Amino acid sequence: MNIIGQLQLPAPPTETHRIIQSVIDSNLKRLKQLLKENHINGIYSCTKCKDIITPLTAAVVTHNRNIFTFLLQQGANPNNASALGLTPLHYVSLHKAPLDFAEKLLEARANPNVCNLQLHTPLHTAAINDREDVVKVLMSAGAVVTPISAIDPQHVTHNEKLSQMIHNFASKGDKFCSEIRYFLDMGIAVQSKTPEQVFKTFDSYMLLEDPRTHLTIIEGLFTVTGRNVEKYHQGSIKWLKDTGNLNTYIEGAVRRFPNFPKESVHQAIITLYAVLCTLEEIPNDQAQALVPKLLDQLCLKERPDVCEGVLQTLYVITQKTKGTDGWDLNFVRKLCQTVAPFVKDHHSSEIRVCTYGVFANLLSVEHVGDIFTSVGITAMPEDILTSVEITNNDKLKEVLRRLNNYFSKPNVECEDCTASPGPRKKNNNKKKKKEKEKSDREEGPNDKYLSDATDPTTVPVVESTSNVQPLHSNTTVSSDTHTWLQISKRWREKLEKLVSIDGSRVTRTGSMIYMNDEEFRIEEGSDGTDVFLGLRHDGTEVAIKRMKKSHYQMLKNEEGFLRFPELDHPSIVRYVDFAEDEYFGYLGLQLCEYTLEECIRNNDGGLLKEKLVYQVQNPPILHRDLKPQNVLIDVKRRARLADFGISRRLLKGQTTYCTGSAGTRCWKARETLTGEADIRYKSNTDVQVSFTATQTTPMCDSKILLSLLK
Repeated sequence: MNIIGQLQLPAPPTETHRIIQSVIDSNLKRLKQLLKENHINGIYSCTKCKDIITPLTAAVVTHNRNIFTFLLQQGANPNNASALGLTPLHYVSLHKAPLDFAEKLLEARANPNVCNLQLHTPLHTAAINDREDVVKVLMSAGAVVTPISAIDPQHVTHNEKLSQMIHNFASKGDKFCSEIRYFLDMGIAVQSKTPEQVFKTFDSYMLLEDPRTHLTIIEGLFTVTGRNVEKYHQGSIKWLKDTGNLNTYIEGAVRRFPNFPKESVHQAIITLYAVLCTLEEIPNDQAQALVPKLLDQLCLKERPDVCEGVLQTLYVITQKTKGTDGWDLNFVRKLCQTVAPFVKDHHSSEIRVCTYGVFANLLSVEHVGDIFTSVGITAMPEDILTSVEITNNDKLKEVLRRLNNYFSKPNVECEDCTASPGPRKKNNNKKKKKEKEKSDREEGPNDKYLSDATDPTTVPVVESTSNVQPLHSNTTVSSDTHTWLQISKRWREKLEKLVSIDGSRVTRTGSMIYMNDEEFRIEEGSDGTDVFLGLRHDGTEVAIKRMKKSHYQMLKNEEGFLRFPELDHPSIVRYVDFAEDEYFGYLGLQLCEYTLEECIRNNDGGLLKEKLVYQVQNPPILHRDLKPQNVLIDVKRRARLADFGISRRLLKGQTTYCTGSAGTRCWKARETLTGEADIRYKSNTDVQVSFTATQTTPMCDSKILLSLLK
């Protein structure tokens, strides 16, 4: 049967090459001699086939098992196509070769899905030539059953034959064919029927799942290409709405996402995106189920079309879901960490705009500013603002303006700084701010131990989005690369140098910068912990505590303690920022001038250390590592407690806490020196250590101390 059609094909050969002739003549000896001078996988003219074919194909055409087996043993490639694009598998059906030829070719890794010039696969060729036996063998080897392309002038007839064959297999109990026949028929119907006829025909099968791709009929129709695309788009959404299946479809998509092969992901995502766009509001449970599935697809970075579709869908989810402000912080953090790389310049503007849109929609989440900072989202690039301004998407323009305002005015409460409705604390924040300002101006009953040193002229520093309170400074300095709000006296010279360093030489982590150099290291701690001088993006001076990921939990523990509202106190070092990279965690803390150890060593009598005893007891925190090195003196000569890495919190009414011994040798409380595995820390544990830290030199041998305690 002639299936080549009316394409512009190579002229048929006028003579048969001697290599092909030796196969036709079944002359193996002659073939071996000729192959010494000619390539076994070359193609040679054959008048019988009206094609230029390989010796292996010639063996299939002539049904010559001996030569066929010899050529495979010699490494003949079963996927080498002829001048007409036909492989040996095509020729099995075209020349009615016995079934075992197809089986041997598949064993030799012949591709069952290769197409010829007319886009016929070996399965199509087998169906057209009534080779049911070959069709079955090809399907068992993974051949995809698809409609025959309309490029074939006889595609209608040929498709009817293919469909009938698959339905016959189904009627005889073939489960696979029973499941795929509707998808084959849908593809055939799209070629030959109107959209209205197609929707009417498949009305009862729209949510049926293809076992090969895990796509549904509705996704197949929504992603139709060619003619009538808009009608198929509109018809698909109309069917979901009219039948009340919008939520059913979304729930099914959540279930099917882990099973999609890479080739099917894009179809699923663009359909899901369109469905979500039609909803007034996305249920919170559906949103939280969809987001992790979508984030998993962002690993397909070699498919920018998939990534763009995922980010567009995440934007719609975060825009239309009410209650995002109640999402778990770890859930939001994972979302932000996964999408943050897509704001980088090498991505398309469409991808970057969508990504910033996702961040903008999360502004109502409590403490989201800390998360933004930790993933490096601290400002809106000018090119993104320009890109969105020239679009017709007014909602996207609005949320990105809000995000820009948020970054421009992080310490100002305004309507533009909230992306979606949610509980506001505007009045409370003002009240707290007034109370804070009052406490800075007036000494309370517990502030009798503060220094009488005069405060410098106050200029408020831009606040972090965490519970950080404003620092004060005399001067704001800007360079071409860094902003610096001057506060520190001791570190001023080094900070001046840091500000002047070219931006390409500093290390950036989140919204903080520092110089990874001995000159800028404040402290070298144990277990690979270092403290560096640094600056936050808003100019705030910070001490950046850098810890290896192997000891990361201590740093996270310290961050968690410092973010307790109870520890937002003038006598505790202030949390400023947090960030991480592949190797380190970074905790940004208020920069102080000296440690208590340095003051004691320098005989500084200007500090009355009893203040520490009071602070240890309120709030109920077991610090467990009180020592002069962990008491810092700020620029106002106020003592501040630091280093909460191994601290523990006492619950309300709790007076003891059982845990392992911890702390610095020579500075441990006496109950930790018993050698027991579990120590019962008391609420006054830190009091006895603070007495030692502020009044006497510690005893550096636990045996001596134990003998004195007996």
